[in-house]
Amino acid sequence: MSYKLYTNFLSSEDIDIISKESFLIFKDPNTKYQTNLTRWDKEIILDSNVILINDITNNSKLKTLSILDKNLKKLNKNKPDGISFFYWTKGSYIPWHSDEGYGMACTLYLNQNWDPNWGGFINIKTDEYNVSSIKPEYNNLVELQNNIFHSTTPTSLSADIRVTIQIFWNVSN
Repeated sequence: MSYKLYTNFLSSEDIDIISKESFLIFKDPNTKYQTNLTRWDKEIILDSNVILINDITNNSKLKTLSILDKNLKKLNKNKPDGISFFYWTKGSYIPWHSDEGYGMACTLYLNQNWDPNWGGFINIKTDEYNVSSIKPEYNNLVELQNNIFHSTTPTSLSADIRVTIQIFWNVSN
């Protein structure tokens, strides 16, 4: 398999800081976003509702970056090439894909409370016939390598905004 699940990836203090920063950014009327509808190829959008993407890679004002920098060393990787907050609206998802062009990708889940009926699970193809499905649990990090095929289930119409940090390393790293 080319994925790992890290439970309670950050200390309680660190995840609280990051979670608070993510929601402050979301509520700030001056926040600028890209979206899946404008940034991604059509085959990876399909009929997903909008996903708001806030690139934080070079936002030195955020404590999030220094916390991630310190903690991502656990994964024995160089500094990532991209870090973004993703805000998943009702009915949003990503169909099956492989993150081609990236050597590794990670998702860190930031919702303190997530009802499993709200969807938003990550599905990972483990072999020709099997899929692992992981609930978006607070402070868990999923690491994907080797262009493993994965998707997310759609978030339900009753779901809260699903908040994640997406982290990418180019193939060359």
